[in-house]
Amino acid sequence: MNPISLLTPNLSAIDCGKPSVSIQSKPSPRRAGRLASRRLRALAGLLLAASQAGEAGRVCGTAAELLALDPELFPFVLIYLLEGGEARLVASAAIDGAGPELLEASNWPLAAAVENGAPVLAHRMAALPGSAVAAFAVPIAGRQEQQTAAGVLVAGVAERFVTDRDHATFLQLVAGQLASSLAGVGWAAESAELRAQVARSMELERHKAEFLRLASHELRGPLAVIRGYLDMVADETFGELSPSVQQVLPIVIAKIDEMNRLVEQMLDTARLDENKLTLNRQRVDLRELARECANAFAPLAEGTHRFQFQLPAEPVLVEVDRNRLAGVITNVIDNAIKYSPEGGAITVACTADPATGTARLEVGDQGLGISETDLPRLFTRFGRIVTAENSHISGTGLGLYLARQISRMHGGDIALESTPGRGTCVDIRLPLAPVAAAVEEHAPIS
Repeated sequence: MNPISLLTPNLSAIDCGKPSVSIQSKPSPRRAGRLASRRLRALAGLLLAASQAGEAGRVCGTAAELLALDPELFPFVLIYLLEGGEARLVASAAIDGAGPELLEASNWPLAAAVENGAPVLAHRMAALPGSAVAAFAVPIAGRQEQQTAAGVLVAGVAERFVTDRDHATFLQLVAGQLASSLAGVGWAAESAELRAQVARSMELERHKAEFLRLASHELRGPLAVIRGYLDMVADETFGELSPSVQQVLPIVIAKIDEMNRLVEQMLDTARLDENKLTLNRQRVDLRELARECANAFAPLAEGTHRFQFQLPAEPVLVEVDRNRLAGVITNVIDNAIKYSPEGGAITVACTADPATGTARLEVGDQGLGISETDLPRLFTRFGRIVTAENSHISGTGLGLYLARQISRMHGGDIALESTPGRGTCVDIRLPLAPVAAAVEEHAPIS
């Protein structure tokens, strides 16, 4: 639909047998002033109606009743809304005594008004309500993105206004206000739907967090019992172990520890969602913690992967929650092993930069790698990247999400660089501990 011109309305005439009317002389200035005031009152009433009405039918019904309060300006009012190419009458006013044919959409030039994008004058049947001798069909513009009219206003016109171009312009202003009101209804409905979607998403997230919390609590107890008995077996509490049991027991213990880490990830995610994840900070040598975490994987990495440590001789002190940071490092090393199924070197490098006050721990592998387009998803909740090459590898998609959140809670961050087919390097950065706090003796690590 072409934009509605408020200055040069296109006045077409559809003559249905009623004699044409003569051009009226201009009203006196006083009369013209009163007429302008009445038109302004009508527009102001539409503004008030728009603020009070709710859905489209109520907007149009209220508007029709308000306009009909001035029978000289609006001998009768019909409002049609266009839905799926069909015109539906949604509101009418001042039609007492009129025949049913008055309401039929086919009796009015609705299509012509929409096509022209301007009022179309229709000389109608002899029996029109009130003082009407004709009617204007005025398009009601739709929202900009809809590219079509929302409806048509059919307004009865008294003889004195048939050829009054100001009246046609006034009717366009009325239709424009109706269009704004209907657009507001549409936005309100979409906003309500959007709010409902957000509420549903929040409820779903709440259920996810509750499931993670309950499931992890249910798993935690049995795993602790199993781990306890495995420690007793390893200590030969139940008797001396055969060589074959001694060979497989570390692998079983490592797998149980892996399950415990998954449970902790689920618990930490639930705590994070509930803003209950806390940090118990202490001074930690990042070199020692990195080596300790890597050594825990020795039973799983033996024979396929080899660790290459690049650790400075001097301590790299950070003030962190030791257990939570260990979980971050462990997750990164675990990923490096899992996603390099062909084996190869796992590099663990630690550095300190006093100039920037930053400690860095980098873990690199020679594994499958990740495409650049998938990198942003890695640190999102449940953001696991599944491909044909890694579909057999288990995971929850929570590890890196938690790693970033915990790193940021410590005032640091985590980043990742990767090349498909060549491997991945994860870079954990943390603030160095204040110099004044670094008084404890730490043994050099070779």
